[in-house]
Amino acid sequence: MYKLDDSAAAIGVFLMTMLMVILFWIATPAHSQETPQNPCGPSAAITAMLLEKYGETPAVAGLADGTPILIFTNPKTSSFTITVRRPGGLACLITAGNSWTALEQPKAGIDL
Repeated sequence: MYKLDDSAAAIGVFLMTMLMVILFWIATPAHSQETPQNPCGPSAAITAMLLEKYGETPAVAGLADGTPILIFTNPKTSSFTITVRRPGGLACLITAGNSWTALEQPKAGIDL
């Protein structure tokens, strides 16, 4: 069992959990019809804005049906932002929040 001070593993578990939540959120068709369009801009500008305004840096990356997903975090403030990369060099903000915490990695065979 991992200890909370094993921050690399705990952060990895948290970020993978967030990625799964985002994948579910993206896959829900009704959500896209109810929500206004997410703000988008050039990937470099979005990355720079997240660093300058919130001190967030890329922490995890993954693919959802071939679409790049990046999660930016700031461990000092516990803020996070999840972005989707679109064709043509655009990045769109999906969600953001604060007070994230790293979780202990569960023991094998235990459901959360």
